[in-house]
Amino acid sequence: MVESKVGGATAPRRGRGIRQQADIRDRIPPSPPVGKRSIWLAPTCRGSPADLGAKLNFLQYNETIGDKIKQLRNKQGLTQDGLARKSDLPYTTLTKIESNVITKPTIQTVMKIAKGLGITLDDLMK
Repeated sequence: MVESKVGGATAPRRGRGIRQQADIRDRIPPSPPVGKRSIWLAPTCRGSPADLGAKLNFLQYNETIGDKIKQLRNKQGLTQDGLARKSDLPYTTLTKIESNVITKPTIQTVMKIAKGLGITLDDLMK
């Protein structure tokens, strides 16, 4: 315990001890994991397995533009570097789009990628 001087006399200084700090940490709920397809169920989450299945199906079909580009690129057997060269884009831009760091690329970038894949913009956006 730390003592402090109050009016010439020493008095114990009160503060949060280690035990009190631990109690506060125990009351804070954990934060959800970060990721594009992670599911976080709170400890109080209730529902039937059918409800959970419906949520999983929604996540499965909730595909981003980056996922679609990656899927089409792999289907054609192209590497990221190969597609970046065909599309006349920086390699880092393509990797950021595919990894969903960039979630809303410009229309010019998407048009270049579609041209590099040899497909129309409509086919890419389906």
